Amino acid sequence: MGAITLKKALNDYKSVHMPYRNFAGRTRVEYEKDLNKVVRYFEQAGINYVKQLGLPVIERYVAHLEQEGFASQTRRRNVASIRSFLSFLYQDGYIDVDIAKRIVPPFLENTMPRVLTQAECDRIRKACAGTTRDTAIIELLLQTGIKLSEVINLRLNDIVFEDTEVRRSGFMRIPAGRGKKERVIPLNTKDWSSNWRECP
Repeated sequence: MGAITLKKALNDYKSVHMPYRNFAGRTRVEYEKDLNKVVRYFEQAGINYVKQLGLPVIERYVAHLEQEGFASQTRRRNVASIRSFLSFLYQDGYIDVDIAKRIVPPFLENTMPRVLTQAECDRIRKACAGTTRDTAIIELLLQTGIKLSEVINLRLNDIVFEDTEVRRSGFMRIPAGRGKKERVIPLNTKDWSSNWRECP
């Protein structure tokens, strides 16, 4: 069994293992794309047969992904694809050692957003000080933290002003994205500005 080529084993994985395990459509597409790249990489390195597979060459491929600048999430998915393929090879007797469990997925990177410093905020405000529209948009982003895509989708009737003798306030509705609920964000006195009224 060890003399089988990687391409033949991958075709068996696609035609037998994926349908048997009832993989979701998106998972099939992503795993096939990942594993096609893996097989091409191995073949370019002179590895054409299943019997040539080993932990060192797989670890080199994962390191190659990092060197190419792929995000940790993408590399983790690639490792999941490879582990699934190797488990199939072991379960069906193509390889004698189950090396899938020995492959350690990359750690997830910290994706927390970086907070702007006061000096950076001041520079942004200064850069758009001459344009009323840009100033209003920048102030909205800085004070509420909404996404640029949410600003783009805002409409006039999404913003409600409450300008009385007692207080100046208001709120805005953020339209719901796919699978999400509409959000309501209060506007404080810093959000409130004549810029709102003057924007074209």
